[in-house]
Amino acid sequence: MVLEALSAWQHVSPARRSGIWQRLAVRVPRQAIYTTATLGFDYEFVIYSASSDALRVRLLVFLELWLGIGVKHVVFLELWLGITSLELWLGMADEHEEPLSCGSGWRVLLV
Repeated sequence: MVLEALSAWQHVSPARRSGIWQRLAVRVPRQAIYTTATLGFDYEFVIYSASSDALRVRLLVFLELWLGIGVKHVVFLELWLGITSLELWLGMADEHEEPLSCGSGWRVLLV
């Protein structure tokens, strides 16, 4: 999984990497993140230490890079996915008239 994150990271422009790096450091303060500049190359390797947030961080970085969306949209998506996961885990989606997801009118779709 770390190799996949590194692979995606190296194909992004340096300015975009810098912005993502700053947002990532703010978004996940518990996550230990290390960068190493590689001589002769114009990209950085990002190594995430093993923790409970590592997979979530990689998913958010992947979504931001792949969809080309800003941090506020990624945070909204993260919040929506978290609430939906909580509803499904607690079995609330079928029992509630008003699901918690994103306010009134939004429904959790069963896959």
